[in-house]
Amino acid sequence: MKVLVIAPHADDETLGMGGTIALMSERGFDVHVAIITGYGEKKEHPILSVDAWDRVLKENKKALEILGVKNTSHTNLPAICIENIPRWEINKVFLELICNVKPDEIYVPFLNDLHKDHEYIFYAVNVAARP
Repeated sequence: MKVLVIAPHADDETLGMGGTIALMSERGFDVHVAIITGYGEKKEHPILSVDAWDRVLKENKKALEILGVKNTSHTNLPAICIENIPRWEINKVFLELICNVKPDEIYVPFLNDLHKDHEYIFYAVNVAARP
């Protein structure tokens, strides 16, 4: 079975469902983790430095190795700024991701999460996955 885990930020997958990911990996599932946010396409972020992002991504890579994840991707939408991106652009990212991975199951953040990045990502995944 092919599973797609949507992580708005590098650590959400580990904190939210790390045990489940490890179990699925151990059972031979093809687990793909998509890290959605980062410092953005311009390699600038209004709050966090590129060095901070690089450290987070390095730590995230190690955590995913421990969990047994072999397939990851990064879309690099700007963290904490997703609500400023037009919805159609966010939806397009997830349509392409889902078409490329072709998962049997998709795991997303909680709809009513207070973090706006999580809310917008939940909505976009549902739009992209509905067909």
